[in-house]
Amino acid sequence: TLSYLRWEGGLWSGAERDMLRAEMLSRSGDDKERVVAMGEAARCLVLLERDLPHAESLALEASALARRKKLESSAVLDANGLLRWHQGQCDEAADCFQRARDAARRDGARDNEFLALEHWATMEVQRRRFPEAAILCAELRHLAERLREGSEAPYARALEAACEIIDGHPDALSRLGKALSDLRIADAKQRLTIALLISVETAMERDDLATAKQWALEALRLAEVMRRHSEMVHAKALLMRIASEENDDASLKDANKVLAGDNDGPISWFARQQAELALAHASEERAQRTNRVL
Repeated sequence: TLSYLRWEGGLWSGAERDMLRAEMLSRSGDDKERVVAMGEAARCLVLLERDLPHAESLALEASALARRKKLESSAVLDANGLLRWHQGQCDEAADCFQRARDAARRDGARDNEFLALEHWATMEVQRRRFPEAAILCAELRHLAERLREGSEAPYARALEAACEIIDGHPDALSRLGKALSDLRIADAKQRLTIALLISVETAMERDDLATAKQWALEALRLAEVMRRHSEMVHAKALLMRIASEENDDASLKDANKVLAGDNDGPISWFARQQAELALAHASEERAQRTNRVL
């Protein structure tokens, strides 16, 4: 759809405007059109991280109408999954994503199938449930190969490579680098940001702090362009952890000040968790250094 293409290319305001206009127009259509349009609008608002209360309201209304009319919409289920994931209700989110994928598959809607599976796989990678994530990522890559040429395939390859790096596959690092490069070429800002943040973790586990810092800074710049507060906080949390590992007291002090303020904003459960872990780690490091001096 036009709104999806606008979103993928970084035209966030245009994507939101088009989706909400489509939702309003759908209210003069039949029940199925209304359910799908409300689900699409709710999903769009969550992806853009805009007006989440409205997204929740649309998803609830769409779900209620779908139950009454015995309809099942992949977009509604996916939107509910995104909302639950944002709130940290990960098991409920996984159930929604699985049902959304199955509904899209029954309807032959491969784009919707990919989105639901993408969100599910990404969540499991972020939760570090790598055996489960690896299965989903392989399925995601196979599906991406049957879709239009765009950012889907390189994003799937990036997620799969990240899982394989953790598992010790020797060529996974080069495949991750290629996937990130392909996402840059596709100008898929949202997917590139998420892939970079996941990649930072793999670099830190290899003690490659220079690469981790480079990727985290790139992710932060992209998140700021998109005005995605959750990814901004996540990137800053990673930069704080990197500064701590490098014993960079000046950067650590600056990051602590910025992150402590950001942590009070409307961010996802996962980003808030990352901020709290980074702040706690920095506090522990400072205490240990003080003890060593004494």
